[in-house]
Amino acid sequence: MKRNVKVMLLILIISYAIVGCSNKNPVESYDVLIQGKWALKAQYSRGGANENISLCVQKSTITFKNNNTLDFNHFEENVHNVCVSAESMKNVDYKIVGDVLEITHKITNNGQVEIEVTKMNVKFSNNYSKLELYEITHNGTNAAIPSKDVWEKVR
Repeated sequence: MKRNVKVMLLILIISYAIVGCSNKNPVESYDVLIQGKWALKAQYSRGGANENISLCVQKSTITFKNNNTLDFNHFEENVHNVCVSAESMKNVDYKIVGDVLEITHKITNNGQVEIEVTKMNVKFSNNYSKLELYEITHNGTNAAIPSKDVWEKVR
């Protein structure tokens, strides 16, 4: 009886050590890490060349919210070289599966609702303060040298 208690106690301690020290999720999942506001810092073409985006375009932001929607604001210089908001989208649905970001944008044209789905590979760097989004082609694969957007966490 005494031995059974010791064995059970030993099993309990080992079980606690295994479960308590398990490293199931050492880093938060991508859907948590991506939340917040990000500012565009660089863009690279399919060939890998830096697009050298202007300071105006670098004002572009994307905000991932915890309800799986995002807000996007894109800035460009107009014909008078004035920096203006060129495109703005609010409450666009997104989801992350593994390291793939899937954005579902509903567009209404002449009363018809069209659904546009964009998929990108997600990569974090610089202690999760930098977000890289790589294009995924329509057939579901990456281009040999995909285009890439680099975003920095604002908050």
